[in-house]
Amino acid sequence: RRSSDLTSMANLTKKLYLSKSGVKKALSEAETWLLGRDIKLQKVRGKGYQTVCAEMSRRIALLELFRDMQKCDKRPAEPLGKLEAKSNLGNEIFSFFGGFNPLGVMDTIHKTEENFGMSFNYASKRQLAFCLSLSVYECKVNNAIGEVPILDASPFNCEVAKDITKNLQNVYNITIPEGESKYITICVSTSEINNFVDVLSLERCEEKALCKVIDKLVNLVSNIIGINFKYDKTLFVNLFLYLRSAIERCRYQIHNMPDSICQKIKSGYQNIYTVALTASLLLEDEMQIAMGDNEIGMLTLYIIEAVCRANSNVKICILCNYGIGISQFLKQKIERFMPNISVSILATTQDTEKIINSDCDFIVTTQNIGTSFNGKDVIVVDNLLLPYDIKCIEKEIARIRRQKLNKIAVNEKHFQVKLFDKNCVYIADNSEQLEKETLLKNMCVQLEKSGYVLKGFLNSVLKREERSSTGIGKHVAIPHGSTKFVIRPVISVAILKKPMLWNKNEYADLVFLLALKQDDTFNTKSQMMKFYSVLTTLIDDEDCLKYTKGICDRDGFADYMNKLTKGDDGLC
Repeated sequence: RRSSDLTSMANLTKKLYLSKSGVKKALSEAETWLLGRDIKLQKVRGKGYQTVCAEMSRRIALLELFRDMQKCDKRPAEPLGKLEAKSNLGNEIFSFFGGFNPLGVMDTIHKTEENFGMSFNYASKRQLAFCLSLSVYECKVNNAIGEVPILDASPFNCEVAKDITKNLQNVYNITIPEGESKYITICVSTSEINNFVDVLSLERCEEKALCKVIDKLVNLVSNIIGINFKYDKTLFVNLFLYLRSAIERCRYQIHNMPDSICQKIKSGYQNIYTVALTASLLLEDEMQIAMGDNEIGMLTLYIIEAVCRANSNVKICILCNYGIGISQFLKQKIERFMPNISVSILATTQDTEKIINSDCDFIVTTQNIGTSFNGKDVIVVDNLLLPYDIKCIEKEIARIRRQKLNKIAVNEKHFQVKLFDKNCVYIADNSEQLEKETLLKNMCVQLEKSGYVLKGFLNSVLKREERSSTGIGKHVAIPHGSTKFVIRPVISVAILKKPMLWNKNEYADLVFLLALKQDDTFNTKSQMMKFYSVLTTLIDDEDCLKYTKGICDRDGFADYMNKLTKGDDGLC
């Protein structure tokens, strides 16, 4: 571990232009910030203050400090000759390091991108420029990093890091020692690549182990949503390019996305966020990492994009006997309000053969012809297509997807274990004033007593909550712990008549505590997939959610959920 040079209170008051009391207040705030990054602010009696930390923690903290200063400092950066016109980032790095010229670093990044037929995304390029500048700066002042706790890096990342190291040594006429070379490998591993110029360049980067995990993740998401993403190459490539660096950032606790964006994603796409949160459990288990809101938020965006692409393949038939004018009006209005739906044919009730042979998923009609017509499901709408009609069409799309998932669940012949146990259903009355930690402790203790989990499960649940909130909107939360403590898969439930504070401004009155495993030991895989499908339906449908929360007895709730996760019809 490394200790910084001591600085006295007198030096701090002089440098910060603050009074002694002002410096003490600033030090108190700084101490909290530093502790959150594994850095200890130490007071040495009679001498002053110093920081004590691992070198990697110091460098990650410097990166975050640089980002924060960019957000807060609106003053123009100190100009660096010709670089002023070329890059604001270069000027900011120049000022941060008190005169270090980052031109060579930025040119090196550009040359490496050309050499490997790729381009880093905007945020990662800025991050990489700062970290490489820090590395060169430390070498120049004879303060190079020593041993670096680096995990196995991919051959591609090692090759890119080697190219960067060689170029930096030539440009700055320095020797970069082994420790700094490993640090540069970490910098490359945590930098997200935006795209490759061709397929061969991409294949050079591919990691077989990660590709297998992404296959599992895509299969999981497909089962939950009810859309087959297996052939969505864009989704696979996007996930690979994101996860190859995101997994490494999780290991080194480096985060890119602002919290405000995460919250907007979470609140705007609650159902898809639930799917992404579920997918993150698979990633955590397979890659032995801890994912936070940033990573789950990005997974949500990639899944949303995939859903939009899949939705463009949803085809409907417009059936109308009032002439082509009304049919065209409905077509234009549907495609305007739901741009991801295509109208495959316009027909009348006389066009029986045309409808039977069409590849449409369902029929939208102004005629009262019942719920089915020539083997196709029917949605009856008003001639003017009212808001209620649009909602009905959207529900039909969701129903079709759930139907696909139901077929997957029903194909499972034996259901040896039920996911819901009445003894693990907790119903609180209005008189109980519960806190989140107390509730989770009570639920975990019951799971342990019932033989579902081991002793360490509670701590893993609480640690997960510290990293990011498991509230998914509509007063629903899905806390979960590490799979290594799960003996038998189960879902514990708490139904609270009075919503409790879950995280900051989030409240919860329906809590599903997940103690699940992604294996076939207890033959519950299909039930788990069905549960996640039911969960997304609850988030989408206010009436279903209200009905579920209104079940007042433990036996009834457990039976209800077990029937749904078994694949039986009857949601709400």
